[in-house]
Amino acid sequence: MNQICVALLSLLYFTSELRAVQVSVHPAVSGGVISAQREDTLTLTCEAVEREGDEELDWYRETQRISLGPENRVNTSSLCVSPVSKADNRVTFTCQLRREASVNASIQLDVHFPPELSGTELVTMAQNQQVTFTCDVHANPPVSVSWMKNNERLNLDTGGYTLYQDGREATLSINKIQKSHEGNYSCVTDSPEYGQRTKSFTLTVEGEWTRFPYEPVIAGGVIVLCTMILAVISRKEKIAKCFK
Repeated sequence: MNQICVALLSLLYFTSELRAVQVSVHPAVSGGVISAQREDTLTLTCEAVEREGDEELDWYRETQRISLGPENRVNTSSLCVSPVSKADNRVTFTCQLRREASVNASIQLDVHFPPELSGTELVTMAQNQQVTFTCDVHANPPVSVSWMKNNERLNLDTGGYTLYQDGREATLSINKIQKSHEGNYSCVTDSPEYGQRTKSFTLTVEGEWTRFPYEPVIAGGVIVLCTMILAVISRKEKIAKCFK
């Protein structure tokens, strides 16, 4: 009975001790989310407050512990994210007590970045072939996407065009290219934060390409090779007979 009482008192002491220690992350943010631009430098500071003695702190990027120097993990710890990248978007950084992981504080990054659109691609295709133009439209916040042909909004009701778009790519496909499809195509993104960005494609349509007859050529080559091998074997047999 005495052992049970001692264990219970120890547990109550440990619990009250943990409640006396709080971990806070700066800068303080509403809802635990902080916004940043790509290429920014962001410094997060963690502090063990209302403590009775020194406390060691650990930082985690999602579930991966971050290596810290011994001078940067006692009572107060700073973490520098530089430069902030697209890969940091929606990533959670957590600071916690080393001796008790349940005492922690977290912050999630909301990284803003524009779509990577620029330049012009030159595309040459034959009639009745298929072509697909692809644009990287991955951005935060998301952008609206439109397609232009020769500086006018593309009419999707005619011409055999097919559009596809998800959060990362926008594509325009033409299943059977005709001479009328020739021209300049543009993928245009628009957002209040980053304005308009464009990537262009110049399509040149040639006459139908004649398909090279690979199968007959390969078959003919095999026949010729076999004939040559048989001729060599026959020649060797005749030479051998001469020396008998």
